[in-house]
Amino acid sequence: MLRRLRVKKSRRGELLMDNKVYFTMIQIRNAMDKICEQMGKDGFEPDVVMGINRGGCIPGVYMSHRLHIPHEVLDVRLRDHKAKPDMRNLEKAYAFQKKILIIDDINDSGNTFKYIRENFGGEDRVKTAALIHNTPSKFDTLDYWCYNINKEDVYILSVEEFPNGLVWWGKDTIKPLDFDRRNSYLVHNNWIVGLDNKVKRFKESGLWFI
Repeated sequence: MLRRLRVKKSRRGELLMDNKVYFTMIQIRNAMDKICEQMGKDGFEPDVVMGINRGGCIPGVYMSHRLHIPHEVLDVRLRDHKAKPDMRNLEKAYAFQKKILIIDDINDSGNTFKYIRENFGGEDRVKTAALIHNTPSKFDTLDYWCYNINKEDVYILSVEEFPNGLVWWGKDTIKPLDFDRRNSYLVHNNWIVGLDNKVKRFKESGLWFI
């Protein structure tokens, strides 16, 4: 998991629970591939990569190994802490005229990237990157990213209306389902491990037609 994505309200004003998005290593690698491709087209070759603490540390270290350049931590947690951001690593690299890639897991509200950009100008030797770009972000000049989301359009489905496998079938039981075969149904066949077990549960519930 890279970090928690907090969704406060839907467009209908409903309060929503915190939601977590989990990234596989394949997704992280794909994001790194795309960001490196974008940097290549841009002709940008950083001397150092700085991961924004904490979410940017995983992609920062990954990028460091991939590009064979140093990785440093940039402690600019505007949302989580009231302490003044620690910009010493960035100030030092900036003073030595190094090309700097600043990376985070998500360009969320945009406040962190916006703060960095306002303090270190718009010079071409400081670039910003994130695995995920939240399109309503206040920081709309992100240089490189892979995935787009719009957190204003994220909804948490009701378990009562959209039950998962644990709720639908029960933890360890198989329940024959009473349903109208003329209609279409969406069934979450989760909370059970293995393809064979999933097929078996569908068959025993009368939901397997292949």
